[in-house]
Amino acid sequence: MPTRLFPDNYLAAVKLCQQKQMELLAIESQGELEAVTKFVKSLATDNKTCFWTSDSKLSSDKDFIVLSTGEKVSVLNWGSGEPNTNIKYYAVCKSKGGIVH
Repeated sequence: MPTRLFPDNYLAAVKLCQQKQMELLAIESQGELEAVTKFVKSLATDNKTCFWTSDSKLSSDKDFIVLSTGEKVSVLNWGSGEPNTNIKYYAVCKSKGGIVH
């Protein structure tokens, strides 16, 4: 079975990276956020395309963390109404418009 280019959930994204001996991207500064936003905008064909990062919220924690470092996420550009606490997902997905969901 071929590997999907864009996994549809966080664990599938982690697995895809591991298969390629990589890990999900950790955005650790405003400059990195701006560079990634520019790169994502160049790849995405619409504002509904999302890209997984290593930022995650563990179910019982109130803060998002960078899974690769365990540090609290300090650089986020939340979209209107986000983070959405009514939905049971805990990964950070970055869209073409630089909005984090």
